[in-house]
Amino acid sequence: MSLPLPVSPRTEHLLVRWLFRPLLAIVLVAGTSAALSETAGAATANMNDKVLHLLGFAVLGLLADASLPAAAYWRRLLPLLLLYGALIEVVQGFLPYRSADLLDFLADAAGLVAYGALRPLFSRTRQPTR
Repeated sequence: MSLPLPVSPRTEHLLVRWLFRPLLAIVLVAGTSAALSETAGAATANMNDKVLHLLGFAVLGLLADASLPAAAYWRRLLPLLLLYGALIEVVQGFLPYRSADLLDFLADAAGLVAYGALRPLFSRTRQPTR
């Protein structure tokens, strides 16, 4: 599987190593920190929480897909990212200042599926989805 961008193999290697993987790590750390922090709700009070979940997990799907080009999105990355979203909700259920929300998890899943549905649009040379 190639990146969701039409680039040469050398450029793909450099992008994966120096851009997409560090961005994925940053987004995972920042997302986990925000999801488990006490002040995250105040920071997003003016935004629709479910839209943020959907967009955040769509970006997470893109970064994971671009960071691990050999991994099958539907069979490997999607289940792992769904597990990540579920674990965040479970942990939030145990925090006194947060609450678990099934709708948040469903919004996470919708973002991942939306990215998966849009994957073929990113590249003319993309192989069929698995």
